[in-house]
This record gives sequence, C-alpha cells and structure tokens, in this order.
Amino acid sequence: MDWQTKMNKAVSYIEENLTGEIKSEVIAKMIGYSAWEFQRMFSFVTDTSLGEYIRSRRLAIAAYDIQTSDKKIIDIALKYGYDSSAAFSRAFSRQFGISPSSARNEGVKLEPYPKITFPTKKEGGIIMSIEKTFDNLSDEIIKPGDVYDRIEDEIENLPEVALVTFKSEFIDVIKSRPDMEIVTDKLAINDCDNNVYSITHKNKRIAVYQTLVGGAATVCRLENMIAWGVKKFVLFGGCGTLDKDIADDNFIVPTAAYRDEGTSYHYAEASDYIEIKTADKLSDIMTELKLPYIKGKTWTTDGFFRETKNNMLKRKAEGCLTVEMECASIMAAGQFRGVDVYQYLYTQDNLDATEWEMRSLGDGEAALSVNEKYMRIALDIAAMV
Repeated sequence: MDWQTKMNKAVSYIEENLTGEIKSEVIAKMIGYSAWEFQRMFSFVTDTSLGEYIRSRRLAIAAYDIQTSDKKIIDIALKYGYDSSAAFSRAFSRQFGISPSSARNEGVKLEPYPKITFPTKKEGGIIMSIEKTFDNLSDEIIKPGDVYDRIEDEIENLPEVALVTFKSEFIDVIKSRPDMEIVTDKLAINDCDNNVYSITHKNKRIAVYQTLVGGAATVCRLENMIAWGVKKFVLFGGCGTLDKDIADDNFIVPTAAYRDEGTSYHYAEASDYIEIKTADKLSDIMTELKLPYIKGKTWTTDGFFRETKNNMLKRKAEGCLTVEMECASIMAAGQFRGVDVYQYLYTQDNLDATEWEMRSLGDGEAALSVNEKYMRIALDIAAMV
C-alpha cells in the first residue's frame, strides 16, 4: 500500500467519525505508522496539522447543517464536539468570519473546507518520491566550485584525465613509481587517501586518486575534481556477476545502469536505466589493446545487503550482467556536468587466468603482481581516452 492510499484511508476514517472521538493513535495503527510518524506525514503533505484539519472539517459540516436544517445551534455544536455554544461560536467565527446564527441569513455563502484527497499514481497524481528529485530549474545552493576553489597553483596544473580506483593497493602501485608527484592533498574526505597523484604514462600526464565505495561518496569526489578542471575520468573496480557463465578473464563494459540508488536522481530525469554514452569508445579502446571484454547492462544499488534473489532475477532478465554500487551515479553526474566518464568492471581474480596474462600484457611481464597488472591496463586505457 503506497502512502497516498494510506493517507486516503486515514481521511476516510476521519470523515466517518467527525461526530465522534478521533484519536491519532488509532488512525496511525490502522495504516501502519506510529502516531508521531502519521501526524508528521499529515502535516507535511497538507501544510496543516491533523488537529486543525479535523476542527476545520467539523466546522464545515456543522455549517452545512446550520444552513440546511432547523436544528438548534447548541445541538449542532454538541454534535461536533463543542461543550458550549460560546466555544462553538468563537471557532465558527474564526473560520467563516460570521457567527453561526448569521450563517442562516438568506443569501449567505460560506467558504467551503473540502475533504482532502491524495491522488494515487494510477490517477496521475503528484508522486512524492525520489523520482521527482531532479531539478534543473533552480540554482544549486552549494556549488562545487565554491567549495573546491582552485586557489592553489599546483591544482591549476592538474591533468585533464583522471584515473579513479577504489583500492588503496592500486594507489600503492602509483606511489612506488619514480615519476609520481603529489599534485594536491586537498581532496578531503575522511578515512581515505586525500592526495591526487600525477604520473606520465605513454607520454600523457594522468591524475590518479582513490575514491570511496558507493555512488554518493564517489560523486562527491568527482565533483571536486571537475571543479578543479578535470575533463575525463576512467573508473575501474570489482563487481558481482549475475551470470555464472561469465568467464573470469573478461572485463565488463557497462552499456546502461539500472538506477537502484539515490544519487543519480539528483542529476538526471527519472528513468529505470541511464544509458552510458562512453561505452562504445571504451570498447574500441579495449579492442585496440586486445583486452578481453563483454558489454552489457549493470545493476547499481546502494543496498548491498538487500540484493535479494527476486531482484537479482529481475535484473538478470533485463540483461544485467553485474551488480555494483557506483555506475548509475557517476554516469548521471558526469553527463549533467558535461564531462566524459568511462567505467569498466572486473570480476575478482579474473587476471589469474593463464590466457589472460598472454593476451593483455605480452611477453616479459610475468613478474608483475596482479595489482600492477590491473593498474597497467587502467593506465593504458586512461592514456587513450
């Protein structure tokens, strides 16, 4: 039952009990909320308190009784919960601007206070959900360029291409290179390496930094780097596979990402999938480098421990090959900011295959560690975007 249906059920209960006792605890229990949650929700979606709504509805129905019957005003007042005609008269006058007795004068029209209804999704009503989050009509309150101001000379020299990794072990590979330099240490997020490193690979300067797991944190660092002038990003990281037949010696190039997270809805109109515009170029690069890869959809989720069997089967039926936690977020952010974001995924241990070493690195590279192999391939790709 969606929230609109629940609120309509609550309003119906109120309407049926306007002449009796109405307790918020009873209504809340009926629709599966706590009393506090129900009153807070009601106030938020109606812009009035629950108590004020009930009082206004009772007075509106009382006004109808006054104008359409010859009942005594005191009897009507008692019917709708007032202990005296004086208390009823004060409340009535506040709402309608005239006394109850004056309401019976010929030609008097009172401002109605109708029953609230909440249009459901089927009825084409306004849906309060993350699908309505994207706003391209008003300015951002906090702009990345204001937070991450390019005030330091060394940040001005940041390469336009950045390689992004999730693992500190890959950063260690970069730190061990003799040509490594630290461009800045201002990429601040707690509990993560805050340095941006720069190296030269195949005659191209490339920035390298570590990001955090999860779409929101990854986009936060992406915004930081965009504000400093980076134009292209290459991200690579591990994933879960939805198809047991996917070979370990294949990279995966996502072509579209299912948006089962929150961040992407702040950067793009609502849709089930976000198309990955850089997928074809990344595939061409991998082909040129003779890297084994497959293309397909991916499932981006921010509920790592809520990847249920049924949801997995749904995503697999739609063509998803993998599940991860960042792709939809970073693609939406990159497209919104007008920068190129490339991402490829790997299954764990896919570099341990004998065939893999020969096809990707060639002769003379057997002494490289697995982490060094991953980083060498990532740098090769970053040098070509």
